[in-house]
Amino acid sequence: MSAFIKKTKILYITYDGMMESIGSSQILPIIKKLSKNNHMHILSFEKKEDIKSKEYMSELKKLNKNNVIWIALRYWSYPKTIATMANIIKGAIICCYLIIIKKVRIIHIRSSMPGLLVAPFIRIFRLKILYDMRGFWADEKVDRYGWNNKGLYYKFFKKLEENLILKSERIICLTNHSIKILNKKFPQVNRNKFICIPTCSDESNFKLRKKYIRTRKKNIIFGYLGTVKLAYNFEKVIFLFSKLLNLDKNIKIRIFNKGSHNHIRRIMKKYKIPKNSFQIKFVERKRIHREISTIDLGIFYLNTNYSINASFPTKIAEFFLSGKPIICNPFNNDIINLFKKNQVGISYDFKETNYRNFLKKIRKMISNKKTILTCREIGEKKYSLSFAAKNYNLIYQGINLRNEN
Repeated sequence: MSAFIKKTKILYITYDGMMESIGSSQILPIIKKLSKNNHMHILSFEKKEDIKSKEYMSELKKLNKNNVIWIALRYWSYPKTIATMANIIKGAIICCYLIIIKKVRIIHIRSSMPGLLVAPFIRIFRLKILYDMRGFWADEKVDRYGWNNKGLYYKFFKKLEENLILKSERIICLTNHSIKILNKKFPQVNRNKFICIPTCSDESNFKLRKKYIRTRKKNIIFGYLGTVKLAYNFEKVIFLFSKLLNLDKNIKIRIFNKGSHNHIRRIMKKYKIPKNSFQIKFVERKRIHREISTIDLGIFYLNTNYSINASFPTKIAEFFLSGKPIICNPFNNDIINLFKKNQVGISYDFKETNYRNFLKKIRKMISNKKTILTCREIGEKKYSLSFAAKNYNLIYQGINLRNEN
C-alpha cells in the first residue's frame, strides 16, 4: 500500500459466527487480508461453546497480531424472538460505542440482519454503509425454509433490505443477475453503487496439485461438496450418476457432507448404487482442499427459483481454484455466461439425454490439461480472496475519500 494512503477504520458486522463454517472459511481469511490496508473492527455473534474453544483463542491471537479488534458477543438462540431482540440490542450498544468512542464511520454489514444494529445511527452520525447483500436473504427464507411471502417477517426484512439499499454507499452482490434485478426495482439508485463480488476462496489453500493432473484417466471420480437439501436437489445428481454407472461400472462419487449421511444412503439405495461406487465422508473445513484434489470434477444441482438468481455457491470457487471443472444446472445467468465464455465445465439441465455421449464428453473434459489450467486461471482471476480483497479495498478507499471531503 502506498505510504500516502491513510488507513481506513472499518467496522465489519456479521451475524454469522466466525468459528462456524462460513466464518472460518470466508470471513476470517478476507478480514486478515483487508487488515493490511485498513483498521478492522469485527463484531460477530458466537455460540457459547465456540467462545470457550481453543480454536477461538487461537484465532483471537492471530487477529490481534494483524491489529484486528474482534468483539465476539455471545449468541442467544432461545426463546427465538426474545433472544434475537437481545442479540440486536447488545450489538447496537457495541456499535454505538465504536461509533462514538472509536470514531468509526464506515460500516461493512454482511447480509441484512446486521443492518438492524446500525439502522438507528445512520443519519445521526452520518455513517457510510457498505451493504454486502450476499443474496436475497428474505427470499431465500421463502424458497428454502418455508417462510410465507405475505407474512410479517418477510415483509419486515424486505423493507429492511430496501432501506439499506437506499441508504448505502455501495451494495455488494454475488451475481450480475441480481444487480440487473435490483436496477429495475430501484431505478432511483445510481447503478454505479452496485458491485458484483462473487463468493471467493483462499487461493493459497485451494491449489492446483500437479500430481493429480492426468492426461489419461481410466476411472472418473465425481465430487459432491456440502449440503444435499434446501437449496440443492441431490437426488437429481444421483439419478444422473446411476445412468452413467450403467455404462461404466468403474466410475465413483465422493460425497463430502455433514449431518445428512442417512438421507444420502437412502437415496443411494433408491437408485441401487453399489456401496463400492460411492463414499460419504465428513471433512473439516480446513482439510477439504485435500479431498477436492483427489476428485476429477465437481457436480451439484441447485433448485431454480427467484432467490437463486442472487446466489453463487462457494464450492464453485473451491473447485476452480483446485483445477476441477464442474457439472451443474444453469441456475442463473451468471453461471450460464461463465460456461459460455470459459472452458470450465458442463452446463446440464439434468433431463434425459444420450448418456453415452455425455459420458464421452466428461472423459474428454477431465483428460484435457487445458481445461484444468483454465479452471485455476479463472479461479484466481474472479473467485480468489486476492480478487475480493482488492475490490473491497478500492471500495473502502473510495468511501473514505468521500467521507473526508
